Amino acid sequence: MQHKSPNRAKRSGAPPRKGFDGRARQGVTPLTGRAIVTVATDSVTAQYEQAVNLPPPGVTSELVEVTPELAKLWLGQVDRQRHIHAPALARYVRDMNAGRWHYNAEPIQFDWNGMLGNGQHRLHAIVLSGISQWFRVERGLAPSASKFMDQGERRTPSELMKYAGHDEVDTSIAAATRIVIQWEQGRLFGDTRKAVPATSELVEWADAHPSELAALVELSQTVKRGVPAPPSVAIAVAFKLAQVDEQQAAEFMAACASWEMLAPGSPILAVRKRLTNARESGVRLPNRDIIGYLVIAWNAYRAGRRVDKVQKPKGGAWTAENFPVPA
Repeated sequence: MQHKSPNRAKRSGAPPRKGFDGRARQGVTPLTGRAIVTVATDSVTAQYEQAVNLPPPGVTSELVEVTPELAKLWLGQVDRQRHIHAPALARYVRDMNAGRWHYNAEPIQFDWNGMLGNGQHRLHAIVLSGISQWFRVERGLAPSASKFMDQGERRTPSELMKYAGHDEVDTSIAAATRIVIQWEQGRLFGDTRKAVPATSELVEWADAHPSELAALVELSQTVKRGVPAPPSVAIAVAFKLAQVDEQQAAEFMAACASWEMLAPGSPILAVRKRLTNARESGVRLPNRDIIGYLVIAWNAYRAGRRVDKVQKPKGGAWTAENFPVPA
């Protein structure tokens, strides 16, 4: 006797198929105890299990060198276009252009209707960079699987730097490293979201600059938390100022952490007021603004110049041309 369940098969989107003995059956999977439904047809023989933690039959996996032309073709097989996250795409393109993109077995995935379910950003990056990349490609997933992709807990930059052998790196140091890279490469301007360094860039920088990384680690222990700025920004600023004068940089950052002995006209008092007022008003200043104000105060401090307030340049916008340089 056949027990058909066309409504359940239709809801699941499963390809209708015969059971192993050629008949439709209902039963229980011995692995999970969940209900399984098998639908008979004349052309396909297999079993689709409603247990969501088991793969549908017919899933295939292979290694494919994805060329820009193939990536364009696959991007045309998108049923529901995912919103493109521009900062992530920019990081992928930079990594591919710089040769930092590594095969990590994360797959490009298609459902059993041939629609792309996962990998849109990576494919766009291949097209934009013009560089082929190797990927594992999985086909035959249930269309509903795309709802549950990318659900795993992502590793933080500091965790990935530890995996690369930099055990001393914590969250603040990783964030400070990211700021230093942006600052040194002139990526503090324009759409800074697209300019945020990828974790691979942090690892590459740390590998190439062991002494500088050690300095960041040391500063993370000495820069006082009283500085009215995020710890990562304070560490990055202290690092850049120390490249000019290590002793004066330590004195300047220590004074920024305290109101004591700050007379009117002190550039340190002026920058503390500017940053503290913003914080107390609930205004979240961009890192670029905090860095700019601190460097203005530092330059005035070094020159012995009186400053009553620190502010942006005329026009109100920082550029690569008018951004202050530690002197």
